[in-house]
Amino acid sequence: MQFGRRVLDSLFAFVGVLTPDGTLTEANRAPLLADVFGRKLWEYYWFNYAPAVQSLAWEVVARASRGEVARVDIVARVHATQFATIHLMVAPLLNDRGAVTHLVASAVDITERKQIEDALRASEARLVLAVDAASMGMYNRVEANGGNSITLDTRAQDLVGLGPTETDGAFENWLIRLHPDDAGWVTELDRQLADGRTDRALLEYRYQHPARGWVWLYHVARVIERGTDGRRSREIGLVQDITNRKRAEEVTIRQAAILEATPDYVATAAPNGKIVFMNRALARLVGATDPAAFDLWTLTQLHPTWAAGAVAAVGLPTALRDGFWSGETAIQTADGREVPTSQTIIAHRDRSGELLYLSTILRDLTRSRELERRVSQAVDGEQLRIGQELHDGVGQELTGLALMADTLVKRLRPSAPAEAALAATITAGLERVRENIRALSRGLVPVELDPEGLRSALEDLVARTATRSGVASSFQCVGGGGITDPTAATQLFRIAQEAFGNALRHSDASVIEIILQDHGNQVTLTVRDNGRGLPTDPASCTGLGLRIMQHRARLVGGGVQFLPTASGGTAVVCTIPKRTGRE
Repeated sequence: MQFGRRVLDSLFAFVGVLTPDGTLTEANRAPLLADVFGRKLWEYYWFNYAPAVQSLAWEVVARASRGEVARVDIVARVHATQFATIHLMVAPLLNDRGAVTHLVASAVDITERKQIEDALRASEARLVLAVDAASMGMYNRVEANGGNSITLDTRAQDLVGLGPTETDGAFENWLIRLHPDDAGWVTELDRQLADGRTDRALLEYRYQHPARGWVWLYHVARVIERGTDGRRSREIGLVQDITNRKRAEEVTIRQAAILEATPDYVATAAPNGKIVFMNRALARLVGATDPAAFDLWTLTQLHPTWAAGAVAAVGLPTALRDGFWSGETAIQTADGREVPTSQTIIAHRDRSGELLYLSTILRDLTRSRELERRVSQAVDGEQLRIGQELHDGVGQELTGLALMADTLVKRLRPSAPAEAALAATITAGLERVRENIRALSRGLVPVELDPEGLRSALEDLVARTATRSGVASSFQCVGGGGITDPTAATQLFRIAQEAFGNALRHSDASVIEIILQDHGNQVTLTVRDNGRGLPTDPASCTGLGLRIMQHRARLVGGGVQFLPTASGGTAVVCTIPKRTGRE
């Protein structure tokens, strides 16, 4: 424990433990000069210089308190006029019941990385403008009579730290400044240039500049003249400082290592949607064993049909329009399973707005879905118990009391008509209460626990609602429609109930249809109306009912789509696997 604390204290990064409300309780040594203990993260000196920055820090804590691992790049104040870009991550610590007990926050200075990225972008711009040659230096090397000399232009002199003309072992002065790990192979390549085994060489190596220290050089050498013995007599070459590029490559390599190590599923795609990269976790999951064949995949091919439709119809258009999209989808695995995921799609553009590539990150929601399913089953089980108790206990008791009251009416009517009328009122009241209890029981247990229970419940829903509303309503069952899992049947009924109610309340429809279709391995429920339809972008709808329908479908491994109909109305289409839940 003490060794671990010493390691944490030695880190340049900030590592701290927070309470779920964001209050710092413990930290490594890095931030001790600041008065941060006992304060909320967003109140620190680093972030309290601007409300927008505080809001970012607050949001990260809030997300972590809800059980997410939250990350953000944020500009922190180091001193009064000095700022640094840091990568802030806050992760939840959970107890064995899944509740958040503490938060672990870490902050790493990524200013240098940002500067390197900016330098790399600047370098790419220079390449596009075809002016990279201006950053290269040229030299001319002559060998004769056992000696050699080298002449360098101004740029080359600056790059290698030598004078304009070097003689008497001039190139040896160059070679002795090579990094020990590079000196051997560079010297061997120079020997090959000298004795005629090659005439041209492209090199990248580390070089100790007399003023700048270790730098990376890109070196092109070409022998243009040889003596009668075949040995080198004249060589010309170009040198370029590629230190920034190499540092950026190192950052890229580290980032790639992080992407390969993360349990999340990551992919990037060209503007046409063809995948150019999958991290190891995603490739293994979908069975893409050959990285050279990644471009045979598209982003939508990662998904089962229902999720691919949502990504194509909503996810990609939204990302292209707004820059990003987040939603809940699923991945189709190599063995045909569906893995529920939380997905983000990002559209990356250059400064002119041209689309460069698309990236997507998907997080496995299997465990959280299982927890939601268990909670839902517990709630449904309690509803079933209460509904049955109301029906079998309270309902039967009321029935008995009503019969007794009716008997009392008959006995009192000849001799005490006033009392008989009062008893009749009591009887009528008991009947109303019994009907209310029956309706409440039916609402708590809408689907009977048998394969035909869902069909019967939907028929009853249409019949009862059509009678009260006057809207032409129908139910159709195609291909059987039997579902033996009570959880799946109940969730489908609740989705139909919500969609049917929405159509009655909001669509101004004159016709509403419910269709239950059995496709063998899956069941589709469609609630279709001829009303005024949903907005152009269904994702913009923020109604609680739509989100509840999506949530219920996810609990049984399915999904919901909101589609326009030919008549201008709306079709709510829910598809779930045939065997779910207990099966």
